[in-house]
Parts: sequence; C-alpha cells; structure tokens
Amino acid sequence: MRANPRGKQADQDIVELDSSSPEPLWSQLVQHLTRSLDTGEFRDGFPSEHELARRYQVSRHTVREGIRQLTEQGRLYSVQGKGTFVSPWQDYLFAARYSIAKEITRSGLVESSVVLAQTIVTLERDIPLLRANAGEEVFFVERVRKAGDEVVALNRSWFPKDLGLKLLGVDLSSGSVYEVLEAYCGVVITGGWEKIRASVPNESDRQLLELMESAPVLSLERAAYSAGNVVEWRESLVRDDRFYLVAQWGSEVWHGDRSDV
Repeated sequence: MRANPRGKQADQDIVELDSSSPEPLWSQLVQHLTRSLDTGEFRDGFPSEHELARRYQVSRHTVREGIRQLTEQGRLYSVQGKGTFVSPWQDYLFAARYSIAKEITRSGLVESSVVLAQTIVTLERDIPLLRANAGEEVFFVERVRKAGDEVVALNRSWFPKDLGLKLLGVDLSSGSVYEVLEAYCGVVITGGWEKIRASVPNESDRQLLELMESAPVLSLERAAYSAGNVVEWRESLVRDDRFYLVAQWGSEVWHGDRSDV
C-alpha cells in the first residue's frame, strides 16, 4: 500500500457527524477540524477536500464551507493550484512587541529570511524620526521573511550608519534583527510604535511576496527606540492570509484558542 504524504486517514478513522442535530454539518465539521488543528494533527499537511468528505461522510459543499470558515478565522489559507494549508500561527496579540521569527519557530516551522540587501546606502528621501536626511548615508536591510517554504512578509529597515558598520558582515538569514543589534552593537530595543493599514503592493513587491494580482497586504511602519532614540525605521508588507492582529482593551485578557499564552 502506498503511503499518502498528506496523511490520508484509514477507514477506521471515519468520523460520522450528527445529521439529526439542529447544528449545521459544516459547523460540526469546523469544531472537529479546530480540535485537530489545536492538537497539531495536520502539521504535516492538511487533507484534501476529497479526503475530508470521505472521513466525515459529508458532501464537498459542506467541506468547502468548513474550510471557508476556518480560512476566515485565520486557521487555514489557500494557494490557487496548490491546495489548502495550515496557517503558520494562529494569532498575534497587538499589545506588546512581537517577533515574527519567534512566532514562526514556536509554531514548529523553520524560520528564515532571504536577504536582498545589507549595505550602506545614500538616502533619496528624509527619514525624520531617524534624524537622517536625503543625501546622508544609513545602513539598509531588506529581507523576505519565510515560514517553512511560504513567504510571509517583506521587511525594509533603515539604521544609523554607525550601527550598520558593525553589522555589514553579520548573518541575517534567520532570527530577529533586534537580537543581532544587542549581540553585536550592545543596543537593546526599549520601546516603539507601529502604524498599520491595508494596501495593495506594487508589481515588484507582489512578486517578492508571491501574491496573486491585486491581492491586499498589511502595510506596517515602525519606529524602534533604544534609550529614547530611534535606532530603526521599518517599512513592512505582510501577507494578510498569514497574519492578523488582535486589539485588547479594559481588564479582560484575550487568550484566543491557545492554552500556552
């Protein structure tokens, strides 16, 4: 018997949903799949529509609705012509500094970056928060961030030249640039802010992000501070099918579906 790399279930794993229940079958399916996602059952690959229909003894229409619901929740994402995949992470709490690198690693995937630029450049525009004007030299880093084989973000960062001179030969193909700043420059990030909006990337950025034409992204602008001074100005484009934000207010603490927050 040939093994299925997507983890096709054996006949004894068939799960019969309750067709007599007032709860729709697609809703029951979502609950079952959510539990499986939470336990990491699909880490090696999400089943096809046919496999899910066979396992749960439901129609393809029911399966598609269940997948659509989980996609809207950010648990799954689809790539045209390739299939449906488990999102690298479930959520981000927009209340403190977060690390894409750490979240990817925590999810069990390999975090990496394709470094497109790591050099001293002459600015073509002012970056006021960095106290850098057009014509001045700064250190520039451009990286495509990946979770496993999937592209999740495009980061462009500008730093003061004196810091950059210490980072020219440093390996930035994985991990957080803030950890590198601390290790090689003795600079600890103490705070910052981030502005987020929706946008549509230009053609070159769309190709780097491996996006379909006209697909939207999250556009982020960030200022990172150390001891009251801005040491990084960052402009990022993040695939909105890989990432979302949760805002919190009041005394209630949001925990999502995770038990380890």
